[in-house]
Amino acid sequence: MDRLLRVLFALVFLVETAAVASAQTTTGRIVGTVKDESGARIPGVEITVRNPSTGLVRNVTTAEQGNYAVPLLPPAVYEVEAVLSGFRKEIRRGITLQVDAVTAVDFDLKVGEVNQVLDVTADAPLIESETATLGQVMDARKVAELPLNQRHFMALATLTTGIQPSVEGSNLSNQNLSFHAMGAREVDNNFLFDGVDNNDTGNAQLVVVPSIDAIQEFKIQSSTYGAEFGRAPVQS
Repeated sequence: MDRLLRVLFALVFLVETAAVASAQTTTGRIVGTVKDESGARIPGVEITVRNPSTGLVRNVTTAEQGNYAVPLLPPAVYEVEAVLSGFRKEIRRGITLQVDAVTAVDFDLKVGEVNQVLDVTADAPLIESETATLGQVMDARKVAELPLNQRHFMALATLTTGIQPSVEGSNLSNQNLSFHAMGAREVDNNFLFDGVDNNDTGNAQLVVVPSIDAIQEFKIQSSTYGAEFGRAPVQS
């Protein structure tokens, strides 16, 4: 995950023409619910989220309904720990959090001493069940290993369902490459660079085109994107 400039590039494609958006995010969230063996939700559980690679640690406590949320986490592989007196400590390792993802990590604590530890290592991708967003993340491995035409990251976009390359000879195909998302026009895309608007207001092409060596990962959202991405549609 350590790349040349460690620049996180969040790329979101909306299928409606709209005004400039603000307050975008390039981080992710880990959320979950803690229950006991009977299924009752447990408040007051100390939740620790840790990035072993960087040493980043975030601590929260479950609310009255046993829920917790840890927002604004940089994409990385995390460990999540749940601790409460009277129950065995439980640790989940290998939790992969991608850009703009909401990952659920639930716990079912068992009665016991805190010094008794249940340590679980994730061995399969987690399902993102917290949002209805449709899209795909181009992770560090794809960015680094897949061959690219002219080493332009935009060539990876067409690996996503519903994304088609621009018609040959179109205005944007002759400049910084582009594509059609879910049948919409190529000028209806919305590009965000580290959460900041990156659209040329004249022809809808990219303003800043980052080097492929500067990209950690990026996400293509094609449908049911969250309200935080703004850009209300123009009626016609």
